[in-house]
Amino acid sequence: MAKTYAETGRLQIPAILAPENAEWLANALETRTPWSFAYWGDDQQPHYLPLPSVKAMPAAALQDLMKSLMDRSGEQYGFAYMNYRMITAYIAGQEPDHPLHRLTEFLNSPSFLDFACTIVGEPGVRKVDGQATLFRPGDFLCRHDDSSIPGVERIAAYTLGFTRRWRSDWGGQLAFHDDHGDVAQALVPRWNTLTLFKVPTSHSVIPVAPYAQAPRISVVGWLRKDA
Repeated sequence: MAKTYAETGRLQIPAILAPENAEWLANALETRTPWSFAYWGDDQQPHYLPLPSVKAMPAAALQDLMKSLMDRSGEQYGFAYMNYRMITAYIAGQEPDHPLHRLTEFLNSPSFLDFACTIVGEPGVRKVDGQATLFRPGDFLCRHDDSSIPGVERIAAYTLGFTRRWRSDWGGQLAFHDDHGDVAQALVPRWNTLTLFKVPTSHSVIPVAPYAQAPRISVVGWLRKDA
């Protein structure tokens, strides 16, 4: 696996978790996660609206928000999807018995960090952050490359998939873009599969089709070297 990653800059590992653990986490994501609507604001910062707040918004205000978001995303950068900020919730002690907290601990355990360091060929990885994501019809993530920001040193990005079923024409693929603007590879959402790729790498999530019949669910984040 380390050889493949070194040669191509990305790797998929199926059946990464024991089946009963994958099922336990997926059930929590599907039935008991307090989602927020995540989007890129006109202040060039991420925003998170708890789902009850979105449902309480007047229809006209919600339409204005979505129009502004779409206009920005067509010209610059943007995203829209459901989100649960795992690290924020873990540190704050929110939903203390939520299975995602156990996943946060597992991703930052010595065993997983050693495994990840071996795969990506970088012994300095010190931690793994994470957010749970759920893409509905129309949700998207524009092209970007995850370049590190001051104080944050990202070595690799990861996606841990919990999508039970998917059709390739439903969209939602993790797409990798080449220097000519073509899609070099597009990976459909998969069940219990870990995807790793180098930072920086130009990529996006293709918008989910309006006729998609299942949610696209995953945990995503970065392997990091910063303190």
